[in-house]
Amino acid sequence: MSYSLKIYGILFISFWLAVLGRVMAQDSTTSAPQKVPTFDKAKIQKYKDDPRFQYKEVQKPASPSALYRLKEWLWRNFWEPLSDPDKHPIASKVYYLLIALILLYAILKLINADLTGIFRREPSNKISFTEVDENIHEMNFAQLIKEAKTKQNYRRAIRLLYLQSLKKLSDKRLIHWEIDKTNQEYVQALQGDSLKSDFQELTVRFEYICYGDFHIDRNLFTQIEPLFEQFNARINQTRSKPTHI
Repeated sequence: MSYSLKIYGILFISFWLAVLGRVMAQDSTTSAPQKVPTFDKAKIQKYKDDPRFQYKEVQKPASPSALYRLKEWLWRNFWEPLSDPDKHPIASKVYYLLIALILLYAILKLINADLTGIFRREPSNKISFTEVDENIHEMNFAQLIKEAKTKQNYRRAIRLLYLQSLKKLSDKRLIHWEIDKTNQEYVQALQGDSLKSDFQELTVRFEYICYGDFHIDRNLFTQIEPLFEQFNARINQTRSKPTHI
């Protein structure tokens, strides 16, 4: 999981822990004596005699249906503890914790986070530093990409596809490749070129997948690989920039 995702997770959990703490906290302060209010008995009796304020309690049917029993069970075991935590302290705490976990899980799924990475590491799918620092002009991309796909290491395959595109841009002298340059520097180098928008989109996808620790499976890879192939085809059709003397 990426550093930023961990930060968001910690902030989210801290927020819910604070909420649960307030729910579970007992009021230890002593309230100051207060004056007991008095009520007008005549007005109270007036409201009692008014038909608009006479509510009849719904009686439980002699033979309740299955739906009625289900609704009553849900009210007694779920809604009532949540609406009155003082009366049901243990159950309310458990339910609030479950709600927090469900919300956290839903958020992680929405942002397509690799949930398996929370509990275990997958070193085989990580990008090695030697590969990052390797000279792209000395790499056999066809062979390396094929090996990565065979091993189902799709994150590494995406990395190799991106480096292959950098090599093609460099071969056309559209960029000047250097090991210590950032991806955004390469994007800016294409300023004014029709390839820039497509390359910027590929860069965003590449960084999310390789550095954002997002889970990528075969289905997602088969959607992204053609984008690189189409981009590389456009590079091949582009005229090389003249060499500066």
